[in-house]
Amino acid sequence: MGDFNYPDINWRLDTSPPDMRNPATRFLETLRDAYLNQHVMLRKYHGGTQNLNIQDLIITNEEAMISQMVLSAPVGKGHHVCINFIFNCYTPEQPSQKPKYIYHKWDYDAIRHEAEKLNWYSNDDLETSWNHFKYNILNLMDKHIPKTKQNQRNKKKRPNYMMKKL
Repeated sequence: MGDFNYPDINWRLDTSPPDMRNPATRFLETLRDAYLNQHVMLRKYHGGTQNLNIQDLIITNEEAMISQMVLSAPVGKGHHVCINFIFNCYTPEQPSQKPKYIYHKWDYDAIRHEAEKLNWYSNDDLETSWNHFKYNILNLMDKHIPKTKQNQRNKKKRPNYMMKKL
């Protein structure tokens, strides 16, 4: 966010003078190359004999980051209007408190031995049969696969390409 003096840029049409040496054209091309969005499209008075133009810009890397933008009167005798907006940002993902199974430490022999003793079949309808089967599986898992909470595990730093956000 800031005061940019590029009156040659038409933000509504996303155009600038065709001369690539023009600072306004280079600025607009830089925004495009970096996939950045400029959000202020409302014109405001800049004092003196200047024309109405957009000089106070809000630039983000996502279109949905800014919402409900309103321009209001300048503070004091200033010639810059106030820009009020809602900034929609991300919050850090909360670590799950749900226990996680440590599958590589499961007791395969105990699961197999206990599973042989269970009644796996049900003569009821499909839904009841499924619930019976699922109960048996989850019960065996709870008994014979150790668990830990995710935030208690030693997390290794993953390479950037493996991050959930990417």
